[in-house]
Amino acid sequence: MRYILTFVLAFLLSGAAVQAQVIDQNIIKVVPHYLDEMSDVDFLARTQPLKETPMGDRFLSYEVRLPLGWAKAEDSDREVSSSKSGLSSRLLGNVTRFYGPTRIDAVDIFQIEAMTLDYELSVRNWFLNYVFTRGYTLQGMEEIGEQAIEAQYVTLIKDTAYVFRVRAYANGPRVLVISYAVPEQHWERERGIQERVIRSFRFLSPEKILAEHVRTYPFLDLLRFDYPSSWRLIAPNIYSIEGMDAKVVSTADKKTVAGEIDVRVISTELDTSLADEVKYLKEDIQERGLKVGKMIEVGEGYKFHDHILYDRVEIYEAKDESRKIQDHELWLAVMVEDRYFYIITMLTPGRASDFYTWAKNSEAFEIVTESMRP
Repeated sequence: MRYILTFVLAFLLSGAAVQAQVIDQNIIKVVPHYLDEMSDVDFLARTQPLKETPMGDRFLSYEVRLPLGWAKAEDSDREVSSSKSGLSSRLLGNVTRFYGPTRIDAVDIFQIEAMTLDYELSVRNWFLNYVFTRGYTLQGMEEIGEQAIEAQYVTLIKDTAYVFRVRAYANGPRVLVISYAVPEQHWERERGIQERVIRSFRFLSPEKILAEHVRTYPFLDLLRFDYPSSWRLIAPNIYSIEGMDAKVVSTADKKTVAGEIDVRVISTELDTSLADEVKYLKEDIQERGLKVGKMIEVGEGYKFHDHILYDRVEIYEAKDESRKIQDHELWLAVMVEDRYFYIITMLTPGRASDFYTWAKNSEAFEIVTESMRP
């Protein structure tokens, strides 16, 4: 059955055999490690402990070991602004900065920055957007627990190439980026202590991570699914339990649709087939002026409910034939259970054209598909 369904999807969507050349976020290299280039004893001898509570914000209190001879920048606190989101003001901007001993060419920099974290976005996707929009060269990244990443990238500061070792943490409604930057010409000699300093950092009283709020939509008392509360539900009246539809949309403003997820539930007792329904789906998309192109990837890592007997997620190019709008992606999830099969689709701006919106939409798609349940 798995082979037949997979073949049906690939044939009807015309292009699964040839994949589009799009960066796969799932194959980013793991961040390289250099801990064995410096012993624990040497690290302790060459560094000193530091504890701070920047601007009196207890949620920013931290401890770290910095190399001997480093000095705090006098203007560290001047770039910090206040964001009144929620019940209290939260500091955003440059939290603190330290410089290493002065050299002829350039100095090492340790810095903590606070930026707004959209709760619809994971730290991983937030950081990828942070790197891509600034044109940094990402050398590796890995997740290090719930809502935290460690990464390494290269960028220019005043015409000097720097290698950054960073950790980014969700901290309440903010993401805190802790970085240690070394001029590239000195990096091989200092990369061991650079990584150890980043590893020594920890928050003393981190703020609780905000979870995405979700709403639940029931198809009568038969099925239900969750969707982000920031998305708008469009659900027609249900006249038959043999075929039910619902849609959720995300809008950038009141007029512009930023993402659209359609949920179709079809009874296995009807005189139709999965092939027929996918064919109708393709026709609907073409009527909207979009052409389904090459397959970008097969979605993996989804955790569906136990009643699902078969599942598959595929992602395709969706190009506007009139070229009036940016290229999109079509996400397609097919799930089969004893009573129904589900066809869940999403239209989203492509990752290459609007990564931030794409990332938020991909996480919304995961919420909807994984929550399909009786």
